[in-house]
Amino acid sequence: MEILKLTLKSSKIDETRDFYHEKLGFKINYLNANMLSLQVGKTDLVFEKELDNCKANYHFAFLLPKNKLDEALIWLESKISVIKNESGAIVQFPNWNASSVYFHDNNGNILEFICRNDMDNDSTYNFSTESILSINEVGLAHESPLFLANSLISEIGTEYFSKGPVSEEFVALGDECGMFVISGLNRNWFPTNQLAQNHPINVSVKEKGIEYKLDF
Repeated sequence: MEILKLTLKSSKIDETRDFYHEKLGFKINYLNANMLSLQVGKTDLVFEKELDNCKANYHFAFLLPKNKLDEALIWLESKISVIKNESGAIVQFPNWNASSVYFHDNNGNILEFICRNDMDNDSTYNFSTESILSINEVGLAHESPLFLANSLISEIGTEYFSKGPVSEEFVALGDECGMFVISGLNRNWFPTNQLAQNHPINVSVKEKGIEYKLDF
């Protein structure tokens, strides 16, 4: 599955522009008082103005070349603070053969740099914003993750992620090129103490060559 476009809500369009464009260096596709569109590799990342004080805590992940996480961490720490635990900033996921670094944006969203070691995407270039390949994961929150997952399987023909998990509280759906990670409402988004919450999300994906627009 390929994530073509991700649209989220923000009450702070100006601050969001400063974070993503000025600090991280993403190219602006379009900007006005009510919308910010950024180019994230192959994905269009859009923030739409929320008139109320939006307190959404979205979670999504950026895909990096598999050999660039250490370099990306140094790059990121020169710009913002990253989330650390007892083992440091880099989190290993042996079951997925993946490694990640987590951080917050100006809205309080939980962002992730992820490298998937089973993908053939090494890079010989120095790490920069241009190294980021796409948005690779989109977090969804639902009272019944399995119900939502099965609905998406029926609607767009995707499948459970082959490396799991599939449980009543957490489901991964899609493949290493792009996936939905679906959390129950009683879980925190890893590695924070922020509860997964259901907020408006629009996602355009390509699955088996067909494009779908999804509203959550």
